[in-house]
Formats: sequence, structure tokens, C-alpha cells
Amino acid sequence: MIVAGSPAAWLDRAGYHRIDSPSFDLSMDSGFILDGEVYPGGDLTIREARALRFVVP
Repeated sequence: MIVAGSPAAWLDRAGYHRIDSPSFDLSMDSGFILDGEVYPGGDLTIREARALRFVVP
């Protein structure tokens, strides 16, 4: 429910707070792997991208 963005009231009572943000900054001391790709880490900006369109035959 949390990953899906559920607005369930019990999440608020349990101390979970969700904030939608178009971007945020992140600093990582070491590298990381995302979807099989190795990245060096450091100062990163995570931002919302355009919606993906899928071709459906």
C-alpha cells in the first residue's frame, strides 16, 4: 500500500507521511547499482520525468 501511494488513514496513525515532490537532492558516499547499471554515487538530483508511452500491438 505504501509503494502504491495509498491514502489510507491508518498509515497516518502509524506515523507514515507522504510528500509528493517533483525532485530532491541526494548525496551518497559510495556507488550503487540501479537496474543492473553501476553508478559512482556522489551528489545526485532525482527528478520526475515525462510519462512513458508503451506500444501495445
